[in-house]
Amino acid sequence: MAAVRRSLHPFLAPSFETLRYAFLMSSLNSQSRVGHDPGRFRRGFGGTVASEVGTDIQPCNLDAVKAGDEIEKIRHEFEEAKRSFLKIPVAIKEMPKMNPKGIYVNKNLRLDTIQVYGFDYDYTLAHYSENLQSLIYDLAKKHLVNELKYPESCLQFEYDPTFPIRGLYYDRLKGCLLKLDFFGSIETDGCFFGRHKLSLEKIKEMYGTRHIGRDQARGLVGLMDFFCFSEACLIADIVQHFVDAKLDFDASYVYEDVNHAIQRVHRSGLAHKEIIADPHKYLVKNVSSISLTFSIISMEKIVSFAIEMLQKWYFKFFVSFLQSQLLCFLKMLKQKGKKLFLLTNSPYSFVDGGMRFMLEDHSGDRNSWRELFDVVIAQANKPSFYTSDHPFRCYDIEKDTLAFTAVDRFIPNQVYYHGCLKSFLQITKWKGPEVIYFGDHLFSDLRGPAKAGWRTAAIIHELESEIEIQNDESYRFQQAKFHIIQELLGKVHATVVSSKRGTACRALLDELNEQRRQCRSAMRRMFNRSFGATFLTDTGRESAFSYHIHQYADVYTSKPENFMLYPPKAWLHVPYDIKIMPHHVKVPSSLFKIW
Repeated sequence: MAAVRRSLHPFLAPSFETLRYAFLMSSLNSQSRVGHDPGRFRRGFGGTVASEVGTDIQPCNLDAVKAGDEIEKIRHEFEEAKRSFLKIPVAIKEMPKMNPKGIYVNKNLRLDTIQVYGFDYDYTLAHYSENLQSLIYDLAKKHLVNELKYPESCLQFEYDPTFPIRGLYYDRLKGCLLKLDFFGSIETDGCFFGRHKLSLEKIKEMYGTRHIGRDQARGLVGLMDFFCFSEACLIADIVQHFVDAKLDFDASYVYEDVNHAIQRVHRSGLAHKEIIADPHKYLVKNVSSISLTFSIISMEKIVSFAIEMLQKWYFKFFVSFLQSQLLCFLKMLKQKGKKLFLLTNSPYSFVDGGMRFMLEDHSGDRNSWRELFDVVIAQANKPSFYTSDHPFRCYDIEKDTLAFTAVDRFIPNQVYYHGCLKSFLQITKWKGPEVIYFGDHLFSDLRGPAKAGWRTAAIIHELESEIEIQNDESYRFQQAKFHIIQELLGKVHATVVSSKRGTACRALLDELNEQRRQCRSAMRRMFNRSFGATFLTDTGRESAFSYHIHQYADVYTSKPENFMLYPPKAWLHVPYDIKIMPHHVKVPSSLFKIW
């Protein structure tokens, strides 16, 4: 159990001794670069150097000699580093691992002050398989061909799950899919025109610089929610098809048409009907967890107990203990007196089918899932819900109609449509800081609540897999190698100006740059072969997607039920060490150094 408790700790960080060692090594290295070698960085100040070493030596020759010595020293460090690359240092093996199911904190949050829990539906309470992306992609491409008269050859396209990631931007003017870093610069290997990756030279030719300015940013569209995978892939495929067919096209029209087709798939209900007709294909049940009553019993005993209950015709009783983690979480909140509400843009019939499949079918509980919620609001039209004055309407489940009477209170087990935040707060009397809202879309779900004073929790499904990769020794090994190469490159550039680089210097730079390229490529392929990690760039910087999480989410995690791993009165605090995203662990290059 001690091992289990350690695995659940949310803010695992390097030990004090590891941090102290890395800090001391960093300090020693910085001292070796600055201050301990008079005249070392005084290239170009000929008079100053000459006055220190005498007038019988030419300043330019002295600079060249010193530069040559420094290049030799850096070359020696590089050779030593390459020998250390042959095996993973023990220090990396001993570095702590982050919890894939942890809750990560951007702003301090005391759970004992939270009295109201609100949830989005899609990709928050409900999680989908990759089959859904293929379904949306296929329905959208058919709409493009049948309704918008795109070439019939587009029907041959197939969704490629290995191509897109969340958090990309589409340039409506130039037709490029971009991955930006935390500061708005295009990642070197993160710019695609169609399915073709653009070189750094081509990026600079098109944009002038890697940094996206305000004027250029106005033409960008963020693809931030989980439905954007099919959208990004279809946009890239359409652009590539037009390029291959040598057809003239306007990049902004491609986005408008694809976005229209994607929205049409949702509004028409075609995707909803397919999902409800075959929920096992599209919805992911979180049934790996048996009720906490059985969590400490061995699997052999559970199987034996199940057989015994079946023989005694009590199998139905046993099944009642088989509850999803989500159902356990929602029931736990209700038992502790918390208020719950559901606020979704999806229609009620779709939500009802999914919730019954996830919560009721395998729990043995025939009570309606609606009894878990104090308020259920469908087709809320977020994000305008947070700013509009639209009234609430009562929805008749049996007749599929909306009532005309005014809504001045929320009745238990009743379903409501539309509405607005202003009316919601007036009716419920719930105050902002006591409410937390869970959602997956950073703009539609969380930006409005954050501005209204609610606490916010971003549900980022891919967080688990990315943390597992970052915990892997092979990734940390490549990350540390990359940091060493970066330091050595910095030393070379600080030692010799570009106009005075000799053959040895240029050869060292070429080799270092190639090693850096290999490290970046290796790290990117561990996540996504086209765009790399969702949260990080290839250089280890946080991505633009991370920036938006940092801006709009007080906390973030992979699933709402991860909150069950924490005490109900826990104080979730920002990590003490300074990092932009609290789930990232930086591997210091000093772990490799033997010189």
